[in-house]
Amino acid sequence: MYDGALYVIDGQTKAVEAGEVLSFDWNFLTNESTPNFYNDFGFVGFVFISDGNLSKLADTSSGFTRFGGSYAVETGYGTFTHEFTQSGSYTVAIGVMDVQDAGVDSALLLDNFQLTLPLS
Repeated sequence: MYDGALYVIDGQTKAVEAGEVLSFDWNFLTNESTPNFYNDFGFVGFVFISDGNLSKLADTSSGFTRFGGSYAVETGYGTFTHEFTQSGSYTVAIGVMDVQDAGVDSALLLDNFQLTLPLS
């Protein structure tokens, strides 16, 4: 994923039961100076019926280390976990937002998506 991108995992709404857990690994990459007024960020959101809930994964104020690829720095991989407390149909959206500049890119790497059933 890259600047200004909003992705819906597969464009479909999924029915989940209360207690199910969504998890995935993520790594935020940026060429912005850190921290920076142009505070690019990666996020995940859950849309349940018409309500939305947005959780920030990282931004340019996060802790960074040097990155050996086409981006200057990375947060390193973290794991996002969300337990659904209410049964229903949800759409999961994940994205990267470029704040106030178009010339300095940020990206979000994603891996290991899992939806696990609650323990009975």
